[in-house]
Order: sequence, then structure tokens, then C-alpha cells
Amino acid sequence: MQQQLREKDANLKQLQQQLEQQIRENSLVLFSRAECREFTVVLPPPKTNDAFLSFFSDLQNRLSNVEDKTIYARQVILDPNTAQPRIALSADNTSISTSEEIQNVPDHPSRFDVVPAVLGTNGFSTGRQYWEVSVAGKPSYQLGRASESAQRKGSMVFSPTNGFWTLVMNKQGQLIAVNRKPFIIPFQTQPLTLGILLDHKKGQISIYNAGARSHMYSFVGQRFTDKIYPFVNYCVEDVESLTPIVLLCPG
Repeated sequence: MQQQLREKDANLKQLQQQLEQQIRENSLVLFSRAECREFTVVLPPPKTNDAFLSFFSDLQNRLSNVEDKTIYARQVILDPNTAQPRIALSADNTSISTSEEIQNVPDHPSRFDVVPAVLGTNGFSTGRQYWEVSVAGKPSYQLGRASESAQRKGSMVFSPTNGFWTLVMNKQGQLIAVNRKPFIIPFQTQPLTLGILLDHKKGQISIYNAGARSHMYSFVGQRFTDKIYPFVNYCVEDVESLTPIVLLCPG
């Protein structure tokens, strides 16, 4: 009898440790207009196996229900293995500029070799993921999301069909959403900070003027079949602008 009680107590402690670990790994960060807020779940001391299992089940249901309303706001870290050889990243891989000479980098299979582009380190296959980027002082750029299977080598056509959901600021000063039919986005003041939101379950990628807190465009009704990564095309043809593109921490 004593042995059975000890085994139950050990199983209960193990279950609680697993739950605590799951909460740590799935910490909920909600993006609001004012701030990113972190929520911590406090576990009450369990009294019995049945009580703890009931609490565990209830918490799992609450986490599942809040998932669809949660936006994970994070600073994107760029993957140097994907950066085209003329792209120069900062030491912390959050700022993008260009090099006058082609850099001596390994010919990684994930690397863009023609288009001056780079991807974020992390790809996403669930949830609502949000990131921001400063384009202040940049007369041309291309930002958005790219699928894991999207083309990296050679010249390419950017479109959702080819795994790219992007917004372009062209040399003529037009903001264009590169959809099946390009859409020119009207604006009065050129945005300084853009926010990109991936809603994987809904099949939607939205772009915002983060400074003005206004919606600019959404790619809707998309079907994501693999991981989706943050995408930045520096547009190297703009050789006169030395201003970097900077990835920000939303807040």
C-alpha cells in the first residue's frame, strides 16, 4: 500500500512538471496597441490525482481557446545561411545592409544567389505570428513572408502562387501588394515601420503601417502547406541609399 501511494505521488509530481514545462514552452505573448504583455499561469498545489487531472484538462482547454486570439509578437532574427552574398547582416542578425563586393560565403542550398534577399531564422506552421521592420530612409524595398519551399536560386517571379506574399516599395514611390493581380496601396505619408502578421489557421497574411496603427493590405484565403518565414528583399539596385533595414521588437 505504501509503495502504491509513493508511485502515485511520483506520477503526480511528474505530470505537474510536464505541465509546467509545457507552459514555459508555450508562453503566451499578446500584442496590443500599447505593449506586448506576458501572462503567467500559477499552478495551485494539487490535492489528488483526479483534482490535478481535472485542472490539467481545464487548463489545456483554456490554452486551446486562447490560441486563436493570441498574437505572438517577436523580433525576427535573420538567417545568414539564406542571405544573398551581397547582403551584409549586423552582428546580431537584425539589421540588413549591402556590401559593394560579393562576400565569400558558403554556397548553402537555402541561400538566395541572385535576388538580394534573406529569410528569418524561424519558420511558422501554427498560430498568429507578428513582426515589425523599420524602412525609414529606404526609397525601395520588398517585405513579407515566404514559404519554406519557395525558390531561392536564380531570378524569380514573386507571387502567392510561388510562395511569396510581399509588399514592394518601387522606385516610382508606389506601394504595391504583389498578389495575383498587383494592388497599388494608397498612402499620404510614406510608412516608416511596417508590421506583418501571419494568421496560419485563417490562411491570411496582413501588412500594417505600424507607426500609424493602420491596416494596409491582406492576402486572404491562402493555403499554407509548409512553414512560412519572414522575408526581406533589400533591393540592391538602390546603391545610393546606405540606410539599413532594421528588424524591431514590437511594442
